[in-house]
Amino acid sequence: MLSMSHSLAKAHCCRHQQAARAAYRSPATAVRAMATSDSQKSTVSTELRNAGPEPKKFTVGSGQLASVAAASFPFLARLGSGGFASGYKSGLVSDDGKYGVATIGGRRVAESSKVGTFKRPVKPIELYEFQGCPFCRKVREAISILDLDVTVYPTPKGGKVWRPKAVELGGKAQFPFLVDQNTGKQMYESDAIIKYLFTEYGDGQVPLALRLGFATTLTCGLALAPRCAEDKQIS
Repeated sequence: MLSMSHSLAKAHCCRHQQAARAAYRSPATAVRAMATSDSQKSTVSTELRNAGPEPKKFTVGSGQLASVAAASFPFLARLGSGGFASGYKSGLVSDDGKYGVATIGGRRVAESSKVGTFKRPVKPIELYEFQGCPFCRKVREAISILDLDVTVYPTPKGGKVWRPKAVELGGKAQFPFLVDQNTGKQMYESDAIIKYLFTEYGDGQVPLALRLGFATTLTCGLALAPRCAEDKQIS
């Protein structure tokens, strides 16, 4: 009787140990399980990020051809000034799967510029200006060439929001008006602003298209002609 009781107790103990072993997972097993779980989550997340509408070729919307043409005219009138970053160049390299504007015969068009070597403003520069002003356009071109982070405040004639703010900051209704919180500079006069931007955030060399004096101002004015609106008057 004692032997039978001992056997039953031993069997019960074995079943208990087997259940405990089945419930226990070693650290390595737990890590593998977590890695598998994380991998599954990553796969699901990637699939969600890649989901989206089917890419389509660019087309001009119905009735928008005139607007697109008018928006393209300034680029032609100014011979591309402001359309390319400082030191821009392009060339063909082996197609390694990276982004390129075009692929030709197994080679892609690679683009580069000098902007990556320039000082960058920590805080966005503030520019108060309006669309119909050729002097303002000169400064906008400089900003594009230098690829700067700038907060642009529209100040059309009669504007009730940012125009009074510009007058409050600078003391007069003259545009363009630049405020650089990184250096404490506040400036009027387009040529002075452009020289400052290329000295502070570029290589110090103002492009020829922006230092031709009256010719620069005249072509900037012509470039604005198709899109000038009520704010075309210069203060």
